Amino acid sequence: AVLLACCQAVVGAVQEFSSDDSSQCVHFHRPGKVLIYKKDTAVFPIGISVPSDLVAESIPRKVRVHAAFVGSSRGGEVSEYKFGPMEEDRYQDFYRRHRFAHTKRKGGWDAVRHAEILAMGTVPNFAGLDKAPHLAVPFVPKALLLKTEELLPYSKRLEAAYNATVEQLLDHTRRCLTAESMAARVLREMGLWPTQRPLR
Repeated sequence: AVLLACCQAVVGAVQEFSSDDSSQCVHFHRPGKVLIYKKDTAVFPIGISVPSDLVAESIPRKVRVHAAFVGSSRGGEVSEYKFGPMEEDRYQDFYRRHRFAHTKRKGGWDAVRHAEILAMGTVPNFAGLDKAPHLAVPFVPKALLLKTEELLPYSKRLEAAYNATVEQLLDHTRRCLTAESMAARVLREMGLWPTQRPLR
């Protein structure tokens, strides 16, 4: 039974990621621009991702509006973290219960925190995203996140628009920001996906 479940999961993954969705997942500020190395070698983007089972299946029940930034002021300052290494469930539930969560650039533009917030069915309030270099955070849906500023300040009359936005963000997260989708994209660029036997 376990073997059958594993095989079904693999077949599902093949079907889910078998087509090239780069135009929908890669969000450069200047569409069509690709990083080129030594004049003739295209460098394809890869980003930080989360396991697919972390992504909310539907919009979670929200009890608060804004989640404060819970990381460190500078990358790696663990003494400033609000949650410890064994409190992952509490950390995720914290984001899940809020409508919006503050995030920002620290050591670099990309961070697992952005993907975690999106996976929890919460809208990232990404400080300075409009100033990000055009090749930065390519898998974050920049245009959609910048548009979410229209949902602030939040009020109940914006509930339908908020829910529609979260559904769009969750769909994007499932397709573009999971570890499985990122791995499939890398294998596809290498010419190894889709195939009956991607790895031997």
